[in-house]
Amino acid sequence: MTNACGQPERPRTASDFCLNARRITAEPAPAPGVDDPGNTFDTDETFLQVLESNAVISRLCPSPTPAQR
Repeated sequence: MTNACGQPERPRTASDFCLNARRITAEPAPAPGVDDPGNTFDTDETFLQVLESNAVISRLCPSPTPAQR
């Protein structure tokens, strides 16, 4: 018997991480030593960190297939 005031736990279809995580975009410089007066390019270090973060999101949160949407 369930408690009339209790709320059943909502089934989880994805982890909280996958509900909130978003892929990050980055803009690397087109070549080494390119002048960037407007500071529009990401550093090599930042770009590598973005790639690592996106790889984690891809591994932990696979995209749903059309049948799962």
